[in-house]
Amino acid sequence: MPPCPTFQVMGRMTQNTYCTSCGNCARACPHENVAWRLRPLSAEAVQSARPHWDEAWFMLSLLALTGFHGLTMMPFWEGWISQLARLIGESGRLLVSFSISLGAAMVLPAALYAGAVWATERLAGGRRGFRRAFTQLAFTALPLAFAYHLAHNLGHLMRESGTVGEVLANPFGIDTLPLGAAARHGRMAGVPLTQDAVFALQAALLALGFVIALRVIRRRGVAVVGEGRGGWGLLALAPMILFAIAATGWHLWMLMQPMVMRM
Repeated sequence: MPPCPTFQVMGRMTQNTYCTSCGNCARACPHENVAWRLRPLSAEAVQSARPHWDEAWFMLSLLALTGFHGLTMMPFWEGWISQLARLIGESGRLLVSFSISLGAAMVLPAALYAGAVWATERLAGGRRGFRRAFTQLAFTALPLAFAYHLAHNLGHLMRESGTVGEVLANPFGIDTLPLGAAARHGRMAGVPLTQDAVFALQAALLALGFVIALRVIRRRGVAVVGEGRGGWGLLALAPMILFAIAATGWHLWMLMQPMVMRM
């Protein structure tokens, strides 16, 4: 058994950025001196993970894709994409229209983020360079993306599944059969929590993601604005804070809309 599929060296490993939690390291060690330990939530994203240019784009892609996934489940989505298809003369499965929509959904968050980074870097005096600021602050996207994704899936869990125990006992739905229309209606009508309670939990998840994003901006912003700049340093980070507010506001708005169930 290979000790690590991502080729991490256990003796020098200080962060879990590339760890897949497969457990091969602990099982393959003949001396049983490899163990896991818990660390504070988001420790790597906040301060210790090494930023890279390609990974920065990957993190922004995660933020864009989670938002696009939620957008495709809005009641107005079918009308939007059908209108775009008519505009470009497409019929059939609307693959081109969908691809155009996906491309736009990927470009817009990246453009807003790049603008926020540029403004932050300019306010900081432009001493660090745009590329370094871009990679340092890209970790802001991770808690925003994961918080929304968890909140969105919480809605699925509460509205479309049976009990939480059933989901945990069979998370992949092995040997289960599709529900009929009456069974689907009965399951959605029998949600164990009220809609207000579900939304409160979703809002709490978004709030947690926003708080972690602020921590990322504050801690990683030091590498952009410089040490010991006090209040001016915080002011220079204002564009990034506005970006986090805008992303959280967009996610909150989507969660407030009626979600079209795809069975």
